[in-house]
Amino acid sequence: MSQSDLVPAFFNKLSQTNNWKEFEEYTFYLLKLLGIQTAYNFLDERQAGKADGFFKLGNLAVIYDCTLDQKDFENTKSEQIVNYCNRLKQGNIEISERTTEEFYDHHKQVWIITQGKTRRVKLVSSIEVKEISVDDLMNLYQERLTTTMNDQALELRLRNL
Repeated sequence: MSQSDLVPAFFNKLSQTNNWKEFEEYTFYLLKLLGIQTAYNFLDERQAGKADGFFKLGNLAVIYDCTLDQKDFENTKSEQIVNYCNRLKQGNIEISERTTEEFYDHHKQVWIITQGKTRRVKLVSSIEVKEISVDDLMNLYQERLTTTMNDQALELRLRNL
């Protein structure tokens, strides 16, 4: 079996698409494939300025936003990033009318997921804001399939991206 046998068909599209809706949808599927059971996408709330999703894994809580604008997102999303940090500071997030996730003592991060490079953008009141490359998430998926990686190890890898 070759490594390419383990790659879902949408991975190529995820790396190359110019369609923001496709990018958001496939990113959510990638997070689920990684084994993040408590992942939610907010695709139904299609309003500018809202996060694309949220997930919790172990002691890690992340609000994420997908963008194809990897050059200038720090400016175009600066207000949104502050809002995401404020939502995380509250320690809970309403997913739906019947679902609220709590994460008061979790390690909190904001991810701007792009087709670019993973890097730390800034720190806002102990909340890390990061640019996360979909390529790094796809590589982590392959690593998870081919090695022994429990949820704690996955949480640590995600936290340290």
